[in-house]
Amino acid sequence: MEQTEVFSIYQRLACVGTGGYAKVVKVRHRKWGYVRALKLFEAVNDTSDEKAYQNFLKECKVLMRIGNGNNTHVVQVYAPQRLGETAFYEMDYIEGCNLYQWVERNGGFVPADEVVRLARHISSALRYCHRDNYLHNMDREADNIPKDPEDGARLLVDEAKEQELIAKYRVVHNDIHPGNIMRADYDRRYILLDFGLAITPETAVTKSRLLNGVDDFLSPEKCQEMSGRWVPADITPASDIYCFGAVLYFVLTGQRGVRRQPLTADSLFQARQEAYRRRFPEQELSCPDYPDWLAEVLLRCVRLRPEDRFADGYELDCCIQAHVSEVPDAVRSARQSAEESLEQLREQLCQREEQLQLLQNQYRTLQLSHRLKEERLQRVNEGLKALLDEERKKTVR
Repeated sequence: MEQTEVFSIYQRLACVGTGGYAKVVKVRHRKWGYVRALKLFEAVNDTSDEKAYQNFLKECKVLMRIGNGNNTHVVQVYAPQRLGETAFYEMDYIEGCNLYQWVERNGGFVPADEVVRLARHISSALRYCHRDNYLHNMDREADNIPKDPEDGARLLVDEAKEQELIAKYRVVHNDIHPGNIMRADYDRRYILLDFGLAITPETAVTKSRLLNGVDDFLSPEKCQEMSGRWVPADITPASDIYCFGAVLYFVLTGQRGVRRQPLTADSLFQARQEAYRRRFPEQELSCPDYPDWLAEVLLRCVRLRPEDRFADGYELDCCIQAHVSEVPDAVRSARQSAEESLEQLREQLCQREEQLQLLQNQYRTLQLSHRLKEERLQRVNEGLKALLDEERKKTVR
C-alpha cells in the first residue's frame, strides 16, 4: 500500500499491529508534535473498490459515535481522512498492554483487585455503548424531541422516547476478547478498542460479522449451524455480556474456553487455585481471594441463554457499582473506630482550648495588675522627687 502522502504528515514510530485489511501504527504529527495511533486501511479508490471505502466510512461513523471522549474506558478516535488510496483515522495511542500480555506478565495469576478494576472499567464502557451514548448523540430535530416550553435549553424526553433513543443509538461491540482490551501503564485504566465488527440498528448482520471473532470468547448465539446452512442469530447486548464474562474468567483463572465446561462457584475457585499453584508452586490458596459478588456476576454473565444474563451493560454496571460501593464490615468497623477516636480528640482539643483561654485571661489580669502597680510606683516616685526638690530649695535659702 502506497502511504507516502500519509507519512509526509506523520512520522512513523512503530508498528502496533496488523490485521486482515488494516494495520495500526504509532506516529508523531510532524507539524504539531502530538503522538497518536493511526489505523490504516488497504488501498481504496473511487474506481475499483469504492465499497471498501464506504465500509470504512461506516465503521468510522460508529467509532465517532462511541469514541468521542465521553467515556474514558472507550478508545477515543478522531475524524477519518483519505489521502490518495489510503484511508485512515487517528485514535489515542495507549502505552500499555492488552489482556493477553497482562495475564502473561502476571504469570497467569492477576491480583483480585486488578480483576475488580477491570470489571468496573469495562462494564462502564459497555454501559456507554449499550445505553448512555444516546445522551451525547441524539439530534433534537432528527429525533423529534420537543423542547421544554418553560426552558428552551432543556429537552423533554419521556420514558417511551428514551427507550426509542437507546434502541436507535445502541452499539453492540460484537468482538470483545482480551486482545481488544488495553491496560494503560500510566493510570492502570482498562480501555475497550476495535469496533470493526460492531452492530448498530443500521448494520446488516452478515455472516462475516457473526463468524469473525476469537473462538474462545464467542457467545453461544453468535452462530448456529442448521442443515449445513448458517442461521443469523439475534445479536443483542447480552452477547457482549457473555464475552465480558469469558474475559473475566480468563483474567481470573488464566484459562480460555469458559463455555467448554459447566461453571459453578466451586469450579471457578478450583480454576483460580490452579492458577495460583502455577504462579506460586510452594503455596496454597485456601479460600477465594476475590469477593463473592464477583463470582456471582461472572456466573450470570456466561449463562447459555441470553435472557438469563444481564440484559445489557447498564444492568451489569449498576450491579457492579452497587457492590463496589458497599463497605465491608472490617472497613466499616475500622472507620467507626477512627471516627470515635477523632471525636475524643475533638473533645480533648476543646478542653485544651478552654484551659488556654483561662490562662490567657489570667495572664491579662496579671498584666493589668502589674501595669497598675507600675503606675502607682511611678506616682510615688514622682511625689518623693517633688518633696526632695522642695527640701533642696529650702536648704539653699
